[in-house]
Amino acid sequence: MHLEPECIPCLFNQVLRAFQLLKPDISREVILDTHKKLMEYLMSFDLERKASPIIGKVAYNLVAKALGVDDPYASIKKKYNQLALQFYDE
Repeated sequence: MHLEPECIPCLFNQVLRAFQLLKPDISREVILDTHKKLMEYLMSFDLERKASPIIGKVAYNLVAKALGVDDPYASIKKKYNQLALQFYDE
């Protein structure tokens, strides 16, 4: 799966939406710095040879680093896993 032109703005939107969900009060500077790092990454690689899921992972790694956590979605995943387990019969 190669990176398509429409994937690029989507990657930047995903970063923005992640920050809005995970830390709504994050500064504009942190968002722009993360976008800049993503741009630098995209410009440094042959996008014809990189799969879009790999580049997506890089985007989320940048979000995690900016937030200072290993998994920015850990608390959300835990919450919804616990909710799902309420419906699970052993």
